[in-house]
Amino acid sequence: MQTRDVCLDPKGILIRTCFTQPKGANLHVDGLKTGERLHAEGINFGRTTRHSNIFFRAPYFAPDPKADPKADAAPKTIEEEIMGLYGGLGESMIYIRVDPDKTYVYSSEIRASCEYYYNQDIINNSRKTLTEYFEVIRENALHNLEGASYHLYSSRVYPCSNNIFPFNKHPINLHSEILVSPPGGHLTADHFAYCN
Repeated sequence: MQTRDVCLDPKGILIRTCFTQPKGANLHVDGLKTGERLHAEGINFGRTTRHSNIFFRAPYFAPDPKADPKADAAPKTIEEEIMGLYGGLGESMIYIRVDPDKTYVYSSEIRASCEYYYNQDIINNSRKTLTEYFEVIRENALHNLEGASYHLYSSRVYPCSNNIFPFNKHPINLHSEILVSPPGGHLTADHFAYCN
C-alpha cells in the first residue's frame, strides 16, 4: 500500500499506534479502521472526531545510520527493534513497517494547537520523510536539550525557551506523527508486523 504519506514495506522501519479495541472486535481479524470508517459502520469508538487517518507515532529514536533496515543481515528480534526505536514495547500497540524514504512525518503539536488544527497548509510545513526526520533527531541529540525549544516546521532544537508558535517546548522526537490513510479507511491485519 502506498499513499501520499506512507508506503508500507515488509522490510522497512517499524512505526506504532495505540489502539482501543471496540467492543466485539478482534483486531487480529478485523484490522484497524479509521474513525471515519468506524462511524460509517455505526461503531462507537469513544471519540467525537472522526479522522480519515490512523495516527501512528514516529519513532522516538533514530536507528543506527550504518544499519540498512532492508539488508538481509542477521535479524534482531522484533522486540529489540521496537526497544531501539521507542525505548519500550508499550501496551495495546500495533506496529507496521514502512519505507523511510516514501513515508512522511509531521509535527503533531501543530495539530494539537486549536488555532492551527484544521489548517493543512500549516501542518504541511512540517512534512518531511522519515529518513529526514531521523537525521534531524540525530542532530538534535548532540545538543543540550534542557530548556530548549523545537521548531515545529524543521523539527530542529534551539537553545532557548521560546514557546511562541512555531516553537514549542515538547521534544519533537516524542511528538511527531505519521498519517496512515488506508483505502476504504481499513488497514487489514495482514499489514501488522507486531501487535501486543
